[in-house]
Amino acid sequence: MIGRSQMPAPVSVSVLIDAKVQRFQPSAVDDIQTHLFSYRFDGKLWELEIKARNAEEAKARLARLAFAKYNGVLVATVQG
Repeated sequence: MIGRSQMPAPVSVSVLIDAKVQRFQPSAVDDIQTHLFSYRFDGKLWELEIKARNAEEAKARLARLAFAKYNGVLVATVQG
């Protein structure tokens, strides 16, 4: 039991929401395709997906991954 002068420890929950902000015109969103890339790491073959309008844009996005910021682990997706 908690006395009058005692307060329970606060609980902190952080939720990272991915708003998926894209700088595409509404009609251009239909032109987006999922491009596939593969690479070797630790003796295994891994794959990743990059959404882009064409192969050249996908390769340019891939080149920018070296400057990416880690945002955490995806634990769930909500379809909306």
